[in-house]
Amino acid sequence: MGIRKKIEEGDSKKLTIGGTFSSGKQRGKMKVEDDRGGIWTFDYKVSNNTMVISGDWCKFFQSYGLQVGNRIAIDDNYEYRKSVAEYKIEVI
Repeated sequence: MGIRKKIEEGDSKKLTIGGTFSSGKQRGKMKVEDDRGGIWTFDYKVSNNTMVISGDWCKFFQSYGLQVGNRIAIDDNYEYRKSVAEYKIEVI
């Protein structure tokens, strides 16, 4: 996957990411592991070259005290815990 995003106004309830995304699944859920070992379930929807992430995103946002200007990264989880979460997320 490999997403980098600077937090903007309005990203606290749902994260909106512009870009080109594969023509695969247009909506679904993804399990994401943070750097504290927490597991989050994000809902996603892709349309018109925009991905919108919701679900546990709001809880993650609050848990990390994110603010406008912070940056996050979502990548494939190549670690041994791949069976627990397909992706990893970190505040960078």
